[in-house]
Amino acid sequence: MSMPVEDLKDEQIIAAALLELADRLLPTMQPGTLAVDLTNGAAADLFNGKAGIIVFYLRLAAYDPAYLAVCTSAADVLLEHPAILQQEFFTLYTGATSLVYLCIQLYEATSDKRYLERGLALVYHYREGILQKVVQDDFISGHAGNLLVLTQLHAYTKDDVLRTLIRQLADKLIAHARIASQGLRWGHLKRSYDCLTGLSHGASGIAHALLQVATYFEDEGLHYLAMQAWAYEMKYYDPGLQNWLDLRLTSTSLEEEDIMGWQLTDFRRYISDVNAWAHGAAGIGLSRMYAWKTSGEVHFATACEWALTRCIRDAGTLTRGDFTLCSGYGGVGMFLLQAAAVLNRPVLRQTAKQIALAAIRYYEVHGTYNSYIKDAQYDPGLFSGLAGVGYFFVSVLLPYRAHTVMAPLINMDVKHSPLYEKGAVKRALFSRYYERSLQRYPGAMAARDINELEMLLGEGMEDQDCFGYEKSLADTWRSHGGWLCYQQRNQLLEKRNGYLLQEYDRGLLQTVFMRVPELTVCVTKRAWHDEANTVQQHNTQCHYVHVAHVQGVSTFPVNQFTAILLAAFSRELPLQQVITDIICPQVDVSMAALQEAVLSQIKVLLRQYMITQKQTRG
Repeated sequence: MSMPVEDLKDEQIIAAALLELADRLLPTMQPGTLAVDLTNGAAADLFNGKAGIIVFYLRLAAYDPAYLAVCTSAADVLLEHPAILQQEFFTLYTGATSLVYLCIQLYEATSDKRYLERGLALVYHYREGILQKVVQDDFISGHAGNLLVLTQLHAYTKDDVLRTLIRQLADKLIAHARIASQGLRWGHLKRSYDCLTGLSHGASGIAHALLQVATYFEDEGLHYLAMQAWAYEMKYYDPGLQNWLDLRLTSTSLEEEDIMGWQLTDFRRYISDVNAWAHGAAGIGLSRMYAWKTSGEVHFATACEWALTRCIRDAGTLTRGDFTLCSGYGGVGMFLLQAAAVLNRPVLRQTAKQIALAAIRYYEVHGTYNSYIKDAQYDPGLFSGLAGVGYFFVSVLLPYRAHTVMAPLINMDVKHSPLYEKGAVKRALFSRYYERSLQRYPGAMAARDINELEMLLGEGMEDQDCFGYEKSLADTWRSHGGWLCYQQRNQLLEKRNGYLLQEYDRGLLQTVFMRVPELTVCVTKRAWHDEANTVQQHNTQCHYVHVAHVQGVSTFPVNQFTAILLAAFSRELPLQQVITDIICPQVDVSMAALQEAVLSQIKVLLRQYMITQKQTRG
């Protein structure tokens, strides 16, 4: 059956724009120019460097095989240039392991095993950087992306050293996982309200990598981690927006009371409703679509439908002047193209085609595919610029291909033995929060997740004292606000508490104090902390304070007097009234001595940022 004339005309328009982009970028791929650029410090990565441009031409070679020679000649210069051995970053999209990904793609396009050999040699060379110099856990610039690309390479090489490195990266992701009110989260070091959602820097990207690797190694523990990451992300799905909240707070000036409270209802006014590959429904939908295809779990198909609804709506308005893969409509279009094939809905391909045509019209008017970035018309990058627009255009013209640079997949033709023994990953996670309780009631290890674990421990343990202590600590971890919360809050407390410490005692006695959020007072019958015995006296109760901070959560044994004082602040009374009405009836000392002791303790707690003055919103 022949193609309708109108469709033929549309594809001719897209093809012409594609070839214009290819011609414009071609000089950057000439071996001599490429070598000079690399010598002068040009980026080599996928995001906006030379590897990304070659990946575009590899995709273009499926449309016109003549371009394969461009790819191989450019890659031969890039992969042997001495500059690539001196890398600053060691990540999949933004660093050195971009070149490992490129080697795999070149092998798939040419069947030339020297590319696998070069990729393996680069991994060996970058190994220390991969293990020691990567800070984040995410997909675009962290351990998750490296985990996936190294497993891609292992699928072809079966290299034992590579498997060891993969296990080391998985160990890091297990170690960095933190409990949340639902699921597990990663990325507490970012400037955000909470650990991020999304494919590039958030939960979906980490989950996508974990599920791909889990399926390849048939590893139940990594599969569990992936599902927990997606469960966390659903905490921030907004049905009204048909999108997942973008929790970044990179350049926002926050109100003081929002910093102290750190509540989502207050932060919604700071949060943007972005939908792109990097953040929002397009990237999240892509990851969940492949999760549904891999796992068959229906809730992934449901979430994919939500993402599609949002992307179709955005494709009908196109209100932003950005058609790049990372932050623009190019990423939305790529999701629609993949969904058209996976879900057998050809109409989605037509929608993607309309996005491509809109991009061309926008360029004809504005001279750029991205009006948000200065000089974007000169950016050759795959995710940030012209190569990515070309990648989208050629994908519109070509038949479906499961693997794309947007969400790489691992060759599953041959699977391998698990990285972890059955139950080991859950045991490591559960024991992190409930080590002593599980020693007393190991049967609870059968729990599906930590919430069920807590239910089993609460119902099954005869002595709840140990469980009560560990549960109070776990709940403090659940409520942890992430790095930005405590960095901002400490700055505020330094100012507020500094003023309070300069107050006369009379002023402090009239002040209404409050505990800082994420500070928990715990009371137990026995000592469950190494330092508790130095505080406990005469076999009385033990008192602890769990407090969240930039690095995590710390526990401090305290005496009964301090515990009573901290608990009393929940009454929101002036300090003088706290002393007379609450503390005095519980102690046997003179009022003068009690007042002196309370004021002394107040000053200590102010210096430790455990309390501050209660503010009233005005």
